[in-house]
Amino acid sequence: MQSEGDTTVVDTIQVIGRHGNGYALASIDPESGVAEWLRLDGFPSGSTGPQSMGMDANGRVYCVGSFLDTAVFGEEILTSQTDHGKAYLSKYLTTGEPVLARGYEGTDDFGFLALDVDAEGKVAATGYLRGGIEFGGSLLAASTSQDMFVAVMDSVGNGGGMAHVGVGLGGSIRWSEGGMVVCGVFPGSLTPTGSITIGSETFASHGYEDVFLAKHGALTSVPQSMALEETGLGIYANPNRGSFRLRLPSALAHETELLLRIYDGTGRQVAEQLLSMNEERPQLDVWDVGPGFYMVTVSNGKRTYSGSMVVE
Repeated sequence: MQSEGDTTVVDTIQVIGRHGNGYALASIDPESGVAEWLRLDGFPSGSTGPQSMGMDANGRVYCVGSFLDTAVFGEEILTSQTDHGKAYLSKYLTTGEPVLARGYEGTDDFGFLALDVDAEGKVAATGYLRGGIEFGGSLLAASTSQDMFVAVMDSVGNGGGMAHVGVGLGGSIRWSEGGMVVCGVFPGSLTPTGSITIGSETFASHGYEDVFLAKHGALTSVPQSMALEETGLGIYANPNRGSFRLRLPSALAHETELLLRIYDGTGRQVAEQLLSMNEERPQLDVWDVGPGFYMVTVSNGKRTYSGSMVVE
């Protein structure tokens, strides 16, 4: 459906669109092939729309995707004041009536590309993360220009945990015993080292773009130890007033020179500094940045670690 007023017909059911760009969701009887119901949901300002769908043991349908300014699900309207992509999770009864619409917004583009739903309605999702996001009560920061992530949510969309690695995107995910299996791609031509590290394993690219298949354990939270050692920096005080210290991951403990960059909530670089590591926990001052949410990255040229902070 491309514009308001367009007609969509499935079998004998006809629906006229109300929202401009949108998508149709229909239920077809598997034996007779007869359409049982048809509904349209839409995105007046344009969107990438739905990317994946799944079903729980009771026949309730779950969809994920992304949208820009506005997304309409029945009487529920998701909106945003920013111009970057947001992710959504929607849920429908067996009659096709929407009962849930949740939006997830970060400091830059964030999108769900695939999901899987278990019998009880627990959702596993994967996609891409740029910038930072608060999810499940934790702040996460992409370590590259575009990280792949896996996330879990309960049946009403509450975040239960997320993990991410860069650079790449997840394209398919399935629940598996003790965790989940995810398949995706990483563009070797865009990574500083031409490789990706998943868990304790590092994989070299074969060229322009490579496919990966990995199993992740159960996600129940984002432990502080993982955020520090694997994907981020320790930053304190946080919040602060423009002065803070760094606690570096153990992998950078013996480095003598590191490059620090700071990005604002729009992804714009606002500071860059070469760190001479003459103290264990260096002190940084950025008095010229205004209040807001900032991403901090530190790199040795081979690996980049990131964290987030709030300046008051």
